Amino acid sequence: MNEAAPTWTANPRRTQVVLPAGTIDCHCHVFGPTDCFPYDPASGCMPGDAP
Repeated sequence: MNEAAPTWTANPRRTQVVLPAGTIDCHCHVFGPTDCFPYDPASGCMPGDAP
């Protein structure tokens, strides 16, 4: 694991945004483990590995 601060939320909350009827907002970002999938050293974003 890298030493970056985690960017995931251990206790997520329901969004306060009201979406139009029939719409869905669903996506995920998967990072790491950085020892197998290292970041580009020039990257401006290097999130911590997921638990």
